[in-house]
Order: sequence, then C-alpha cells, then structure tokens
Amino acid sequence: MTALPLLRDRRRDLALTQAAVAKAAGISIPTLRNLEQGKGSIGSLSRALPFMQLRWSWLRDTDAGQDLTRRRRMRGLSQRALAEKVGCSRRICSVATRATGACRGSGKDAI
Repeated sequence: MTALPLLRDRRRDLALTQAAVAKAAGISIPTLRNLEQGKGSIGSLSRALPFMQLRWSWLRDTDAGQDLTRRRRMRGLSQRALAEKVGCSRRICSVATRATGACRGSGKDAI
C-alpha cells in the first residue's frame, strides 16, 4: 500500500467524512477523493494533511517549498533534472517547490 491511500484509512480512523476534511482544508470533495487514490497536487495534499493530524516526515518547522528547493540545489539538480530523476514533469517539480508549507509541527504523525 502506498502512502496516499493511507489518507482514507487515517480519515476513517478519526471518524471524519470526506466532506468535513475537504471543507476544513479548503479543497473540494473530488480533490480529496483523488488524494486518497494517490492522485492530486502537492498543494492540495499539504492543505489536507493537518486536518488528519498528519505531516511530512522530512519537514520540520520550515516551508515545504523552500525545503524542497534547498535540497534540490544542494544536490546540484535543476528542476528538469529532478523531474527526470523522480519521473514527473518539470511543471510538477516547480509546483512542488511552491508548496505552502501548511504541514508544520512535530507532534503529528508523519507520512
């Protein structure tokens, strides 16, 4: 099982409906449904995680986009090179580096 389908299980464990999480996160129900199926954007995922008491495991009190950019640059990778390495488009890498950093904190479960 991949990490994203765990979102559905976590939401259910917390007795939350898709409607409640979507409303709290400011995303649509179809967007949340896509996230639970392993689809969707980093931004939508970043907005939904806190409402399911989850956070990025590598993120500690910093902006996700800034941290991704810092890590990419430390390795001397362009957005295009990173995209090729992880198997996505350069646009996806660009969007990921502009993530909002909405998932902060150390007292939550990590994915």
